Amino acid sequence: MATLQKNVIAILEEDHQRRVEMFRWLDDRLYQYRPVWFRTAPEMIDWLRAGENHESLAVIGLDHDSDSDDAGSDVASGRKVVDFLIAQTSDSVKIPVLIHATNEVARTAMVNLLHTHGWPVRAVIPGDDISWIGKAWYSEVKAAIRDAAKTRLQSMGDSVPKADPPGEQLVLLFE
Repeated sequence: MATLQKNVIAILEEDHQRRVEMFRWLDDRLYQYRPVWFRTAPEMIDWLRAGENHESLAVIGLDHDSDSDDAGSDVASGRKVVDFLIAQTSDSVKIPVLIHATNEVARTAMVNLLHTHGWPVRAVIPGDDISWIGKAWYSEVKAAIRDAAKTRLQSMGDSVPKADPPGEQLVLLFE
């Protein structure tokens, strides 16, 4: 049976200031979720490939950058992670992906690829500073978590515990 405990948010973001602000919002408002940070796509792909945390993974956050390392490779490109994700052939419920990328062409391509392959995906357009994290990114993280929880509950069908019948309630009295 699938677990209901999804408490890890894996985030590809190389910018220190953005990571600090994202952490601040998650720690302050979604403290029950543990962010796992990646500066490069290969690091995130290796972590995802290991598969140790799939049961606890709630959301994948991806940036797309054209920053290159010394060898000219786009090390922080979320597109590499998207290519990895869509290559997975699992029929299990797919983890929501939240793309935060200023590059409109890359953002649109990543959203379209994920959507075409059945991945739940959302996108945020970052602004010039970090205020977009609190204004848009955080709301989309919450929405992705909420939508994924609804999907998991629906997929569980009759194995979801039923609520008490109407009229019956448990009342706790403390002295």
